[in-house]
Amino acid sequence: MKKKVGILTAPDLAKKLADKYYETLPSLLSSQFDSSIEWEVEVIKDSITGAAKNFIDLYTNTESYAKENNWSYVINLTDLPILDEKKVIAADINKKSKTILLSVSAFGWGSIRKRVERAILYAMKEVYYLSNDNNQQGNEYNNKYYSQNAFPSKRLQRKTVYIEDTDSYHIRYLIFPSFIGKLQLVSGMVSVNKPLNMMKTLTSSLALSFTTGAFGLIFTTLWQLSYIFSELRLLSLSFASIFAMLIWIILAHQLWDIPAGKGEKHISKLYNFTTLITLFISVSIYYITLFILFLITCLTILPADFVGKTIGTSGPADFIQYIEIAWLAASIATVAGAVGVGLTNEKLVKESTFSYRQQSRYENIVNKKSEK
Repeated sequence: MKKKVGILTAPDLAKKLADKYYETLPSLLSSQFDSSIEWEVEVIKDSITGAAKNFIDLYTNTESYAKENNWSYVINLTDLPILDEKKVIAADINKKSKTILLSVSAFGWGSIRKRVERAILYAMKEVYYLSNDNNQQGNEYNNKYYSQNAFPSKRLQRKTVYIEDTDSYHIRYLIFPSFIGKLQLVSGMVSVNKPLNMMKTLTSSLALSFTTGAFGLIFTTLWQLSYIFSELRLLSLSFASIFAMLIWIILAHQLWDIPAGKGEKHISKLYNFTTLITLFISVSIYYITLFILFLITCLTILPADFVGKTIGTSGPADFIQYIEIAWLAASIATVAGAVGVGLTNEKLVKESTFSYRQQSRYENIVNKKSEK
């Protein structure tokens, strides 16, 4: 007997994960179910899986795919957050259509391939029990699994709710407490945004900042100010310069998501908070890179005796003085380099935000429909 499992996946991270499961999932399913069943997995990248503003739309979308491809089971793998009255949904199962919905963002930061794979496996086990009128065993098994394996150190609340739009009862696993769930969700969304990749869009700005700061290193006023300023003041200047650049990027590239209606305010806040965290990580890496470059430059071109004499120390400048000079130079150069952000690839910057990727995917759907 052959059973087909269809995975509808959003582009980017979800698609990369699904491609790996294409090879591993059949053997895993065979080890968990009746050995007489031959499992076949099919992966389809679908823009609406990563663009639907309401997760109910995902279930509507899967019905046609299931009929066209003769799928026995359907898994929606999305990178969008899924919420139930502001609580984070780890997994949602439509009991009527036996469709599974998972959000990779709910799995948090870091290596999530194995955790998502296990979540798929045991969600399939839940659906299998639904199909075979033996759901009680599945409930006990999945509650234990989700608490101890897919989401280690997290507690999940299993609940059954009726959704009028799908005319079906849904089994949901909610991360509890909700505060922890939101922190994990935001960390996962930031991971999907790939803050390290944004550094690629800031290379021209980094070059401008380093050029500006390196020129300033030859002026003794910078040395004297770095010596006079306390560590607390230098730290305050660091955060001020980082946030100045962060705000400039948001304004220059219109990254702030504005809700279209009252029902979208909460999701817009989530998108905007994720954008802030993503940009803060990217700009902080930018700042640290500048600091290291300036420190190397200071140690290379500034004589310790001359620096010490200029700032008024009793002897040659030590390593701490060089750190303080590079520290102040990095803060000044970061503010100056904010102007260079306008020279970067705007599309690449925007692609590091959920709202832009979601809108782009939706536009692709509209364009494909208009071409038909």
